[in-house]
Amino acid sequence: MKASSAGVPSHLFKIDLNSGYDEALCTRRSNKSASNFYTCGYSTVAGRSHAFLMKHNNSVSTISWVRTFNLKCLNGQNGNAEATAVIDDSASNTVVIVGNVKPVAGGVTCQRAFIAKFNASGTPLWVQFVSSTNATDLDFQSIKETGVAQQYVITGSVGLPGLNRRVLLYVVNTSGTTPVTVFAKGLFSTGPTPNYPVANQFGYDVVTRNEPTKKEYFVCGANQYTSGQTDAIIFRTDINGTPLGHKLYSGIGKEQYNAIDFVSNAGAAGNGIAAFGNYVKIIAPGNPTRSLAWLTKTYFNLVSGCSELSDNPQSQTLSLQYTSQSINTVKTYTKDSLTCQNSTVLDNKICWATTIASGSNTRVAGSSEVGETGSSVELSFYPNPVAADQATLVVNAMTEGNISVKLFDATGKLSDEFIQYVIQGKNEIQMDVADLITGIFLLQVTDGNGETETIRLMKM
Repeated sequence: MKASSAGVPSHLFKIDLNSGYDEALCTRRSNKSASNFYTCGYSTVAGRSHAFLMKHNNSVSTISWVRTFNLKCLNGQNGNAEATAVIDDSASNTVVIVGNVKPVAGGVTCQRAFIAKFNASGTPLWVQFVSSTNATDLDFQSIKETGVAQQYVITGSVGLPGLNRRVLLYVVNTSGTTPVTVFAKGLFSTGPTPNYPVANQFGYDVVTRNEPTKKEYFVCGANQYTSGQTDAIIFRTDINGTPLGHKLYSGIGKEQYNAIDFVSNAGAAGNGIAAFGNYVKIIAPGNPTRSLAWLTKTYFNLVSGCSELSDNPQSQTLSLQYTSQSINTVKTYTKDSLTCQNSTVLDNKICWATTIASGSNTRVAGSSEVGETGSSVELSFYPNPVAADQATLVVNAMTEGNISVKLFDATGKLSDEFIQYVIQGKNEIQMDVADLITGIFLLQVTDGNGETETIRLMKM
């Protein structure tokens, strides 16, 4: 879909590739032509998914070519193939895509990641399966340029022995007739506290920080704990994939980051990274949750800011192997124009506010249809996590009056409650947390209208 600057759709098309289920998983504007785009995903044929790659102009009114192809499992059986990310190289007439092959039926070992190279006319130059002798289940989610011609950084997840799934960071050179590994690392951490061990970690997107004096990689994704809770995460590494820092964004529910980008404002405040994703907001124990989109801006130094927990990251070097795969491409498709209209129902503003010096902050705002709580208070809590006997609850109130403050443990049991009078504006409330056991707690504040805000805190 193409839209005007006001958000009014001007072009919307349906592309039917094989008369089955089709889904676009990625799109990328060409680095050599502002009017050309590459889109990839999967198309279902007779119950099996085929990966596809398509070149088109910015209105999708002209499609240069479409290529769909199937890939096989290790045992030779047909699998479900999907292309998850695409990149158009700045210095050559080639396009590189990455993706995965999964089993059609349960009980079949099939999970395989792949990397494929096409020329600008859509002719496949090579397709390679990627595997590892010291890891299992490679899964590719994103590919980005590194600043070196035909060299790319890829992220996803990988099964590490004794650790389940962990974040994958993989840099590859594709200039020749087969991919060449620059490095491959499994990134992992132990979690914020021993009481909350990590079950799995996932990488969903990666961005390269290129500056005259250094190059760094930033990977975003999610921590999944054994309890089922999640935290959005960001790994920061040096040019060799050695972890330099790790952040878990906590305090508002189940979170994950799906995309990350470089915010370039050299020489001024604001030079950093922006991560995008969603969180499932905890309204109150026992009440339904709801999911909201969010955006976070963070400076490169990743110092403590709003709702952040630091962790000590580690890495494991992986040995990757490549297996050549031949493919047959299908080139047919149909295109239908769809009618569309502008909708104000989904009007929403998601913004960031950097109110903490050298740190980060998050903010989500919008109409009541898309997630504003309606509460007349905004909350923060510091320090978080808290190891001392005292902590501070900050309440920014729209109006003066009494608020109800309740503290629940991770099981939903009420640990503390009190009534507090607040004035309009900023209120700092000292809380005694000396008797709290180590763990995660939900702090719920209800205003005079019965509207509730909830934040998550951690006692160490």
